Amino acid sequence: MQYVNPFVLSDDTYNRTIDPIKDYKEDTALYLSRQLGISLEEAQEFIKETIGKGGALEWHQPTLHYLQRDPDTLDRHQATTGIASYIYKHLKENSVIAPTLTTYSNSDEGVSLEAEFTDFNIEKRDITKGEMFAAIALGDADTAGYKKNEQIGYKTNNNGMSGAFASASNSLSNLTAHSSLTSTCRVTAAIGSTDNERFLSGARHYRNDEIALYNLLSISNNTDLEAVGNALSKYNLYVPTTEDVVDVIRHSARFYWRDENKFEKLRVFIDRLTDVEKTAFVYAGDLYQVKNYNDSFVRTFLSRMVEFDTTLTDAEYEALKGKVDYGLYGLAWKVRPEYTEEQEMKKHYGKGTEADRVITAMAFNMTHVLMDYYDFFKTFFTTFNLPPSNAFFPQAIRECVITGDTDSTIFTTQDWVKWYCGKVSIGRVEGAVSEVLVYMKEFSVAHYLAVMSANLGSSRKNLRREQMKNEYMFPVYGSSEIKKHYYAYEKIREGFINGTMKLDRKGLQYKASTAPASVIALSDSLMERIMDTVYANKKISLREILVLVADYERKILADIESGGITFYRASKVKEAESYTKPGTESPYRNYLMWNEIFGPSYGEAPVPPYNTFKIPLELTKKDKVKLYLSEFEDQACATRLQNWLNKTERDNLNTLYVPMDLFTNKAIPKDIVSMVRVRDLVFDVMISCYLVLESMGYYFRNDAKTRLICDDY
Repeated sequence: MQYVNPFVLSDDTYNRTIDPIKDYKEDTALYLSRQLGISLEEAQEFIKETIGKGGALEWHQPTLHYLQRDPDTLDRHQATTGIASYIYKHLKENSVIAPTLTTYSNSDEGVSLEAEFTDFNIEKRDITKGEMFAAIALGDADTAGYKKNEQIGYKTNNNGMSGAFASASNSLSNLTAHSSLTSTCRVTAAIGSTDNERFLSGARHYRNDEIALYNLLSISNNTDLEAVGNALSKYNLYVPTTEDVVDVIRHSARFYWRDENKFEKLRVFIDRLTDVEKTAFVYAGDLYQVKNYNDSFVRTFLSRMVEFDTTLTDAEYEALKGKVDYGLYGLAWKVRPEYTEEQEMKKHYGKGTEADRVITAMAFNMTHVLMDYYDFFKTFFTTFNLPPSNAFFPQAIRECVITGDTDSTIFTTQDWVKWYCGKVSIGRVEGAVSEVLVYMKEFSVAHYLAVMSANLGSSRKNLRREQMKNEYMFPVYGSSEIKKHYYAYEKIREGFINGTMKLDRKGLQYKASTAPASVIALSDSLMERIMDTVYANKKISLREILVLVADYERKILADIESGGITFYRASKVKEAESYTKPGTESPYRNYLMWNEIFGPSYGEAPVPPYNTFKIPLELTKKDKVKLYLSEFEDQACATRLQNWLNKTERDNLNTLYVPMDLFTNKAIPKDIVSMVRVRDLVFDVMISCYLVLESMGYYFRNDAKTRLICDDY
């Protein structure tokens, strides 16, 4: 059986369909015709008269100011036009239109030097990454490390161009290129995230009732309703009612608005839609809602994909060997990792190994299943109805997209696994269900990115250039309240299955912190302890984790109290001429202050530059200064400090920079230790561990830093 991917269309199907005025007229005409009970033709004529010249609501183009490049001199000059005229002019010229509305000649007319350089790096990076994974499979760590650095170099070359475009101090300076790249990247990531949200969670960014109405109209006008009717009959799908449609909207709107009057207005309009139009709205691109109303239908599909016999006769295998779809072979490879751990898939495809026989049988069966459901997926999941409100996605409240960045989306299938298996757990079937969903999602995003690329003006040959590939699979993932911070076990990377899962942690506080290595080691061990427990389908003992953290807090407190230096951050005092301000106003004053106040008691600081311990102090206001100085054992030192504060017209001293050379082999003096802002220091040192606690839902930090874990454990 020939496999035809039901989640994407042929390249020649994706065409530029941007026509904002036409779309407005069609959507408004549909709304008026249903609300007023008139024909579409009457509604269209009314709109034409009303917004046309001399009409009651005559439409006037907003003015657009832009820079136009002279085709002869290539110089730019200021120009003004209407925004619609600008858009339609460049559509007619087949220009590429970036999200910022900057326009470029189509690549069919010529390719810039920068684009050729980018293409070269992309091609070389793909080759090098393949060599890296091959080395990993062979256990050749040296070659794998070399190839890793080489592919990072190609990536850096391309990433660096964007920054160079934004800088006026180099020959690549091109400010519009920087914003074009950034905005296109963000639109890509937003489409990936909004599609994930709609597909897996039924979450559409209906931030207000108008967005919901526009989406109703757009889907009704841009869906093959005849195909929807045929799919309803063929698969015996449930036909949503008016109340069902309202519930779908309510599900997505619940985080943004609750006005029942607005829901009632929508209900009145929805009630005037046909059954097929209601079905198209509920099911288009939304497997979550398909599942809600057709539980057994979706469950049967997933069951057939992940739970079946994998035996083939010798004759059957020989007929299929090396001929099943490579993408489905890759899916089957992930679904049965017990056959494939630490092995490269391409070394087995069609090679007659035991793993190949099993995976080929699975891929063949998946082919039959997906072809059985072909019309269903093609009808509802290859429409041109992108998820709504992509531009505002950074403000969306997310349900399955647990982390997002300017160029990535990390999502979870946990709720689907719980629905299918009855619990949240990790196992072969659970992983298989997840992988099938991810496979569908990967191509669903590919479809919508092709729609996006065609409408931006990409040439046919570059239609698939904009991609969001399925790069990682994390069976366990710990999120954080701090952006770009997470930890996870890396099980699969770009199709390569790790025999031993690798700890992957992202974020400055997790892996590039200035905290001592022992603290980072502790937070790493906590991550692994938590994830090992979850992966083994066991319950986490929060108390045990808290005690480990509390014990380390006590270790820090004891070290500080004894005059230890282990947990202070390092800093530096430079030469006076290194600072733009005079010595008494720059960090150089820390050298002068130490020698004047503490030097007579503990030894003078060396001539800058020198390294220091940065110590936070409790002397944050006048009354605290008085209290702490009154308790100094060395009252002469206390007097010098008070005199210095008076002389410099200060009533606080928040930080002290202690010369490192003076206390490398001896304790910090008690008078200094007595002033240390201990809790601030513990919080600063232990932040990576606290973020791990917060990943489990244990929040205790506050701005005043009034609590430590060791206060209670």
